[in-house]
Parts: sequence; structure tokens; C-alpha cells
Amino acid sequence: MENTIRKLAEKMGFKNPMITLLAGDASTRKYYRVTSLDKSLIFMKCDPFNNDDANVRSLEAYSGMGINVPEVYELFPELGVLVQEDIGDLHLQNIKDKGLLKKYYKDVVDMLIKFQRQALAHEKNGKKIYPNSISFTKEKFMSELNMTTEFYIEKLNNKKISHNKKDILQKLYTDIVDRMMQQPTLLQHRDYHSRNLMIYKDSVYMIDIQDSRQGPFTYDIASLVIDPYIDLDNKLYEEMIGSYYDGIKDVIGCSHKEYLRYYDLCFIQRGIKILGTFAYQKTEKGNSGYLKYIPISIEKLKKTCTRFPEWQKTVNEEILI
Repeated sequence: MENTIRKLAEKMGFKNPMITLLAGDASTRKYYRVTSLDKSLIFMKCDPFNNDDANVRSLEAYSGMGINVPEVYELFPELGVLVQEDIGDLHLQNIKDKGLLKKYYKDVVDMLIKFQRQALAHEKNGKKIYPNSISFTKEKFMSELNMTTEFYIEKLNNKKISHNKKDILQKLYTDIVDRMMQQPTLLQHRDYHSRNLMIYKDSVYMIDIQDSRQGPFTYDIASLVIDPYIDLDNKLYEEMIGSYYDGIKDVIGCSHKEYLRYYDLCFIQRGIKILGTFAYQKTEKGNSGYLKYIPISIEKLKKTCTRFPEWQKTVNEEILI
């Protein structure tokens, strides 16, 4: 693959380019930093695509809303390569200064409110701006939870589940998803957390936005708070949750009490889903790097489940093992 990247870089004017494969996330996409003298760009390699691809449409849509995203410079659709601005290596996860973290998280919540409000305003004016026509569905949420049964409970923890226990889990998953999907919907990044938020020129940038879609309005804020890659103090979490509601309440028509309930439901679904994702990386990909984030995910999930006594016993005994 590096030979292909080298040829494309030379075609774009790079002389004797230096190519570095960057550490990736849980996706199948690969990112290469290509440098030559004072020039540096990021080459993303994915499956072949066309100009209507979600990566392209997402970047254009968010940029059009004034959201900080890497600029796209060149497309090679038949090769599955997208060339974009190099915004460095500093992820929100890497910020250690608590004062800076508080500042950046305020910006992160403000950015979430901004792109959701703007997308909604455009749609009301008849201008479809959602970068991906796909919406979250019950089937999608259920498949994510079933991944946890298969990869976390059965494969990672080597626990055999009887048909009766599987039925109990299916009922739990159905209850969670059905209640979660009763809330209003807005545009969701879908993976809004500290590894997909970068700091560049003292501003927050979003990356990995190709899976954006319409979904339950509290999904992204729940994703931001349950984020297992960074552990913040409870006061900052509470400020983030409160600031988001204050910025969006006039367009979603929910009381604060309803909002918190919807938020908890997304938090629980996302929390269970995370366990399956991390387990899949280990059991199917041989990547054990995510296992260290399981304990904090369980801790956060347990705390939220105390507010749902009808589910707490099943979650604790059948999932959080």
C-alpha cells in the first residue's frame, strides 16, 4: 500500500516523500502521514468509493456548517484514497492540564449543539444537510447489543448462555432500545469522544465523521460522557450534561427530567455496546489494547443502571461479569 501512497504523493508534487503509518482506531481505515520538506498531508485509505461517499459528504456538510474538520485536498475514489489536511497528533484524550480540558470540553459541547441546531434549521428550510442518509434503527441498536452477548459474554469471558438466559437478554435489549428511541432525533456524529476530537491551533476539530446519521438526540452527549478513554471529575461531567440541555432544549421539546431519562437510556445502550466492541477487537482481531478500558466502562454503566432497578439485576448478573 505504501508504494501506491508514494506514487499518489509524487503525483501531487511531493519530492522524496516520507510516509508514516499512523496508529489507527477500531475501524478498518488506515491513515498515512506524508511529508516532504515543509509539506505534510494525511492520506486515508479505505475501500474504493465515489464522490457521493459518506467520508466526502460528511466533511463537506460539516465544513459548510462552520464546524472544524480537516480540509479535503484530493480524492482518488477508485483507489479508496482521500487526501486531507494534517491537523497534527494531539487528541483531546492526550490533554493533561485540567484547566485546558475544561475549556476544550466546553468547546466540544458547544460544537455538538452548533452542528445539531444548524442541521435541523437547514432541514426545516428544505435543505437536507445530513451527510449520511442512514438513520439509526432499532435493528442497528439491537445488533450492537447482540455483539456484546456474542463477543464479550460468550467469547471473551467464555460463558455459555442458555436459551432462557438469551431470551432474558433479548427482552432487556428490546426494552432499552424501544424506550431509548422514543426521544426526538437530531444529527449525531455517532462516535463523539476524546479520540475523535483533536486540538489544532488551539481549536477543537472533529474527525471520523463518515458515520454521522440521524438518531436519538442524547446519543452523542452520552457518548461523550461514557467515553472510557478519559476519566474526568464528576463536576465537569455534570456541567457538560447541563450545558448541552440548555443549548438544545428549545428545539427538542423535552423537560429536563425527560432529557435526563433519555440520556441515561442512551448511556446504557452505548455502555453495553462498548463492551462488545472492545471484546471483538480482542477475540476477532487479536487486539488486546482496548481491554484496559473495560473496567471503567463497567463502573460507569453500573452507576447509571442503579436508576433502572427493573434492569439492574439482569445487567449486573448476565452482562457485567
